[in-house]
Amino acid sequence: MPLSERQEAIASSSSRFKVVAAGRRFGKTTMARAKFVRKAAGPVGNRRMAYLMPTYRQVRSLVWDFLVERLLDKRWVLPRDISRTDLSMTLRNGTKLLFRSADNYDTLRGEGLDYVVMDEMPYIDERAWTEVVRPMLATTQGGALFVGSPAGFDHFHGLHLRGPDEQFANWSSWRATTLDGGWVPQEEIEEARLELDELTFRQEFEANFINFTGSVYYNWDPDQHVVRGLRGVYNKDKPLALCLDFNRAPGVAAVGQEGPMPWDKNLMGLRVLSEVHIPRNSTTPRVIEEFAKQYPDQRGRILVYGDASGGAESSKSVEGSDFDLVEAALRQKYGRNYSLRVPKANPMERSRINAVNSYLLNIQGQRRLAVDADCTRLIQDFGSVKLDDKGKIDKSNPDQTHLTDALGYMIHYCNPILKADRAEQRKVALPLSM
Repeated sequence: MPLSERQEAIASSSSRFKVVAAGRRFGKTTMARAKFVRKAAGPVGNRRMAYLMPTYRQVRSLVWDFLVERLLDKRWVLPRDISRTDLSMTLRNGTKLLFRSADNYDTLRGEGLDYVVMDEMPYIDERAWTEVVRPMLATTQGGALFVGSPAGFDHFHGLHLRGPDEQFANWSSWRATTLDGGWVPQEEIEEARLELDELTFRQEFEANFINFTGSVYYNWDPDQHVVRGLRGVYNKDKPLALCLDFNRAPGVAAVGQEGPMPWDKNLMGLRVLSEVHIPRNSTTPRVIEEFAKQYPDQRGRILVYGDASGGAESSKSVEGSDFDLVEAALRQKYGRNYSLRVPKANPMERSRINAVNSYLLNIQGQRRLAVDADCTRLIQDFGSVKLDDKGKIDKSNPDQTHLTDALGYMIHYCNPILKADRAEQRKVALPLSM
C-alpha cells in the first residue's frame, strides 16, 4: 500500500495517539488502512484491533472489502478465519481484526484493544471514544489513530489540540492539505478555489478548523438572492428539478430550473421557482400531487433529488419506499418523463452545507442561486436555520430545515466539492424503473 511522503510521515510516527486533520481526498482512509495492516501484521501477534467508521456501509465498502481481498492475496489470513457476518477476521499470527460502525460501538465492550482506528472522527459519537474505546486501551497500553476532515470546533478539534499540549506527551497532531495527499492535481484544487466560498475552501482543502457559528447558511442575503416574478421565467420544455425531503409534518418540495441569473445573464445557476409546503398529515403522493398542480403542462424531463434515506417519519413504512411512491405518482401524471438522481447514501451534513454556501456566494463573488419571492417558507429557512452547540444543524423546530435540506441534496449532487465526488455519485445513482 504505497503512501505519499506526507502520509508516510504520519503513518510512521511512533506516537501512541495520532490525530490527523486532513483536506478532502488527501487519502485519509488509504493511510489509515495501511497503518492498521502494518500494526496487525507486525512481529507481535495475538493482538486485538478495531477499525471504526460512522456507518456500516462505510466500514464495509471502504475498509472491510478492500482488506479482505488483499490479506487473502498475501495469505496473511485464511478463508476459514474470516467472519463476513460479524465483519471480523483472525490473521495467521493470531491477531484479531474487528470492523465496526460507530452506531454499534457498544459491541466492542469486553476484552481490551491493542489498537484502534477511528476514521471520519467528526461524525463518530464522542462517547464511542470516552466511554468504550479509551478504557479498553488502558489495560493494554494500546494506541489509536484518529482521522477526519475538520468540521468546526467539535470533539475532533478538541483531540487535535492535544498534540501541541505538553500535558499530553503521548499525543501528536497533524494537519495535511488536499495537495499533500498527492491524489488531486493542483489545477483541480485551483478550480475548486474559484468555485467555493473562502471558509469552505479553507476547511475542505486546507484542513483548517473553522468556527461556523450562528447561521447555517451564512452566505444567504435576501436582498441579493430573492427575486420577484422569477416564476415567470419557467420554461415547460426544459428540465425541472424536483427536490424532496420526506416528512409527514410538514411535507415539502422545492422546484427549480437551471438558467441565467437575473443579475448576470452570462452566469448560469439555479432558479428556485416555487415550493410545496403541506403543514400536517402529508404523504409523498400528496406532495407530488401539489407539484403536478403547479406544473400541469411540464414537457421537459423532471429530475428528482432528495433524501436518500427516505426520512424517519414518512410514508414508506406502510406504502413502500418513498421513491417508489414518487415514481408511481409521477408516472401517473407524466408517464416516464422523469429521472431519479439520488445516491445510495446522503452526503455528510457539513459537505451539503458547504456546497449550498458556495452556491450562494463563491470566492469570486458569484451568486448562483435565485429564489422567487413567493417561496416564503424556503426564504424563512435560509434566514433562520442555526447551528446547535455541537456545530450541527439545529433540528429542534420541526417546521424548519426541511426545504433547505431538500434543496441541499440537489445542489450537492450536481455541484459536489470535488469532481471526483461527482463521478462517484454518477456510479451510485438509482436507475430508472423499467
